[in-house]
Amino acid sequence: MSRFRPLTKEDGGLFSRLRISHKFADTAFPVLYAWGHRFDYFIKDYGNALAISGTGINDEIGFYILTQLPDVSITDIVGDIISYCAETGAEPVFEYVPESELERYKKAALELGLTPTISYCDDFSDYLYRTEDFISLSGGRFKTKRGGYNYITTHCPALRFERYRESMYGDCLYIFDKWCGEHSCTDCRYGCEKQIFKRYMELYDADRCIMGLAYDGDEPLSFIACEYINSDTVSCLFQKNAKRLRGLTYWLNRQTAMLHHDAEYLNLGEDIGLPGLRTDKSLLRPCAMLRKYTVRMVV
Repeated sequence: MSRFRPLTKEDGGLFSRLRISHKFADTAFPVLYAWGHRFDYFIKDYGNALAISGTGINDEIGFYILTQLPDVSITDIVGDIISYCAETGAEPVFEYVPESELERYKKAALELGLTPTISYCDDFSDYLYRTEDFISLSGGRFKTKRGGYNYITTHCPALRFERYRESMYGDCLYIFDKWCGEHSCTDCRYGCEKQIFKRYMELYDADRCIMGLAYDGDEPLSFIACEYINSDTVSCLFQKNAKRLRGLTYWLNRQTAMLHHDAEYLNLGEDIGLPGLRTDKSLLRPCAMLRKYTVRMVV
């Protein structure tokens, strides 16, 4: 792709200079790198902004714009991408747009003489929680989760939490293998999650990434990997269980949340339309659902 170049492992510095305020994990550099071979990510540096292109599961190319400051004009960048689309035959589709940035896209469309079409899908909205509420589970609305937490602690008295160390990498892969043994490869809708996790771990940084494992005695039961995606938000990127045990997922999530109680929010990602996942995340009572808007520019 001319003018855009492939995303590489060395591009982390380009992303770290941008003060991204939105709470999506999807456009964080480690996530893009981990999934890069699946979605064919390319980037272009505009100085005070980055543009990213990727190919979705429907084989449609989409663009994301990350800016250094919320008041940076994106009109010239949108215009440049539209010119690029005219040359390559792609459609100018801008994805992962937070609601707070929609006005910038509308303004760019007006200045370029275009018509924006805006949409979103609830299946891909992120569940956002206040870390304090997630840890305390106080009040009647959290009764179900308190029951699950009490169940796992009662039935697994040897349950313990360990902060991740490099020597535990093999335990993470063991948990993945156990999880894979109970699921079909079709459950990984966007590609092999185990391989994506391996790519993610190429960038492991203990200052940014918070990982932990649950053990029942010496047996690895579950692991979680979270990432600071901005100054006040931590996002859960990977979580897998070796066994289906009531309360285990929340128990591990809570242990991990207590490690980053300085972060105001915890993002547990999407439910991708799975009824069981939607029920489970809803029962944790999110403080907000973060819609990811798509803006199509009609020329």
